[in-house]
Parts: sequence; structure tokens; C-alpha cells
Amino acid sequence: MSTPETQRTVARGTWAEKEARQTIRDACSAYNQAAERYRDQRRRFGVMVVLASPFAVVLTALQQHYFPAESDFRAAGQLVFLVAAVATGFLRLGRSHEGWIANRLRAEVLRREEFLVVARVGPYLTSTESALGSHVDARLLRVRSAGSDILDLLDLEDAESGQWRHRLEDAHGDGTGAPVSDLQGAMRFYLDQRLDEQRRYFEREGQSKRRWDRGYERVVRAVMLLAVVLSAIQVTALWSSHHGPLGAGPHVQSRLLDAIDVLSLILPPIAAAAVALRALFETHRLAGSYANQAHGLGRIQARFLELQSQIDLGRPETADLGFKRLVLQTEESLAAELRNWWMILRPQRPAAGP
Repeated sequence: MSTPETQRTVARGTWAEKEARQTIRDACSAYNQAAERYRDQRRRFGVMVVLASPFAVVLTALQQHYFPAESDFRAAGQLVFLVAAVATGFLRLGRSHEGWIANRLRAEVLRREEFLVVARVGPYLTSTESALGSHVDARLLRVRSAGSDILDLLDLEDAESGQWRHRLEDAHGDGTGAPVSDLQGAMRFYLDQRLDEQRRYFEREGQSKRRWDRGYERVVRAVMLLAVVLSAIQVTALWSSHHGPLGAGPHVQSRLLDAIDVLSLILPPIAAAAVALRALFETHRLAGSYANQAHGLGRIQARFLELQSQIDLGRPETADLGFKRLVLQTEESLAAELRNWWMILRPQRPAAGP
């Protein structure tokens, strides 16, 4: 039975943890909003740049066949489109790409921090309630000042205690680790809000990327098939123009050839644009990566459920340690996926010449 003093200590501890988690959430939200803003800029400008080539070809084809006397038609159309592209992206495709990646990594690192606080692992393994706020502030300062070393934040280690997994085992041996106050509540929270949420996210996004990837492939195949059909029609029309019309007058035949010429000019840039969009959004590689991650998190989730059943059966002797081990295993898996995401989408800069 808890004494009044114990109840006050628990209340202060609960308040301190809530304050720490709210501080982390606020910082995470700021980086998340910045990441979404940069992502939208990158997406808009990237799509505009990809579509610029097909648009220019369309204007050229239309001018050549339907507006031969309008010399300013193509130039005016291209100018309008390029001005729109510049206004959309402010010529910052590279900058928005880098800003998106940097802020997304920081947001995900901070998203992880909240769950490290709940599980009392990593930098919060030995944190008392009174020191929890200062430890969170120190971590936030490190995230903000990471600079070009932002990838180091993904590693589950720090200079003070080394690798978090090894430090957990040492703390368990010498009894210096801070216990999880509400083990069942913390486990349910982590299982629902972190592990299962991430597993469903990767499963959902993997399926979405796969659908988009197949859509781009279908566009390219359809364009190629249409090009073959148009080529056959063009050969037939040209043959008939030399050997007599086949059911169509000269005027209709001329209009048909003009339309085929326009489509023949337009189709290759459309196929190239589909390939470029596929590369811009990396649908193929991300689809496979997300599917593998969802599968791996599913295996860890099964181990969580097994641990939870042991607690329900009244064997909680090593449940605290088992919970913390599984949390670190989950976070290692998520950190590896973030690093893989960075490898796929990292900014590519041309090497300097000699």
C-alpha cells in the first residue's frame, strides 16, 4: 500500500515525464512542419521541371502543324511555363531537397526521444525524475546543433555511455537503471503508438509506392504500344498516299498525318517524364525497403506480445529488462531504415573537377 509521500513522488514523476514528453513533441512538430514545407517545394518544382520538356515539345508540334504563321506562339507558351516553374520552386530544388531530408531526420530522431523517455532507455536509462527535464534539454540541443553530423543522431549510442544496448546490460547488473514506473501502461503505449503505428505506416506506404511504381510502368508501356500503333498507321497512310487513298480523301488523309506527326513528337517525352517522375519519387526502391521494414517490425511485435503474455501470467521478474531490450531492438531497426532512406534520397552533388 502506497504512503502519501510515495503518492506525491509518483505524481511528481508523472508530471515531470509529461512535461518532458510535451517538450519533445513541440520540437518534433516544428521540424515536422519544416520537413513537409520543404518536401512540398521539392515536389512542386521537381514535377514542373519534369513536365517542362513534354510541354515544350507539345508547343513545338502544335506550332509546326497548326500555327505555322504564329512565330510567337511557342516562345510565349514556354515563357509562361518557365515563369510558373521558377515561381513555384524559386529555383531551389537542391536546397528544398536538402532541407526536407535534414528536417525529416531531426523530426524522426525527436519522435524517437519520447519513447526513449517512456521506456527509460538510452540517454534516459539512469535519469531521475528531477533530472529528466535537463536531460531532455541537452538532447534537444544536440539535435539542433548537429549540423552536417545529423546522421550520427541515428546511432543508438553517445559519447558519455557508449552503445545503449551494452549500457543497459551494465545498468541491469549494477542496479543503476531507472525502472519503468508503469510497465504495463508503458508497454501498451509503446506497442500501440510506436511499434504498431510504424509497422502499419511502412505497410501502407510500401503498398502505395508499389501502386505508383506500377502506374509509371503502365504509362511507359502504354506509350510504347501507342507509338507502335501510330507508326503502323503512319506507314499505311504514307503507302496509301502513293498508291491511292484507302477510303479517305486527300484532306482527311493530310489531317491524319499531321495528327500522327504531333503524337509521334509528344509520346517520347511523355514516356521520359514518367521515368523521371519514378526516379524523382524513388517509388521502386522505397516500395521494397518499406515492405521489408514492415515485415521485420512484425516479427518484433510478436516478441512484444509474447512478453506481454508473460506479464499477464504473473512472471514480471525480468519483464522490465525484456521490455527495454525490445525497445532498443525496435529503435535499431527503425534507425537502420532511416539510414537506408537517406541513402536512397540523399542529395547528390557533382564532384569538383581537377
